[in-house]
Amino acid sequence: MELINVGEKLAEQDISKVEKELDVKLPQDYKNFLLQNNGGSPVEDWVFDFIQISPESGKPFDNSSVIREFSTLSDLPFFYGNLIGEELIPEKFIPIASDPFGNEILLCADENNYGKIYFADHEMYDPKTDYWLMTELANSFTEFVDKLYLDKE
Repeated sequence: MELINVGEKLAEQDISKVEKELDVKLPQDYKNFLLQNNGGSPVEDWVFDFIQISPESGKPFDNSSVIREFSTLSDLPFFYGNLIGEELIPEKFIPIASDPFGNEILLCADENNYGKIYFADHEMYDPKTDYWLMTELANSFTEFVDKLYLDKE
């Protein structure tokens, strides 16, 4: 996947500093991505599919979206702080990417679901938590990237 508008080249110390600031430990596969790319926007449309559960009916439905951009390391504290401050996502869920529609892709840095990737739908709320509705996408960042496919349209 070719990315444009990537951030400045990073060193391990840069990542450690942000981990300390956010009080999280990022998975190594995601850190490797940051060291190689430091975020950026895909040149082409890379799609991901998932099954979402309607909070109203409890019924599953097919959904898909596109990666608009991956967050740079320097953006993580700002985006995370805003979403936590507005009580839209749980703590330790780091916004690592977004789609063109205002939804976030989150990486879980909590020990219970460590490394898993989630889709946070900004138009739907979980009635149990009042957070944005979150749907698990992958068990790891690598698995998530491997599931992306090029939009042929």
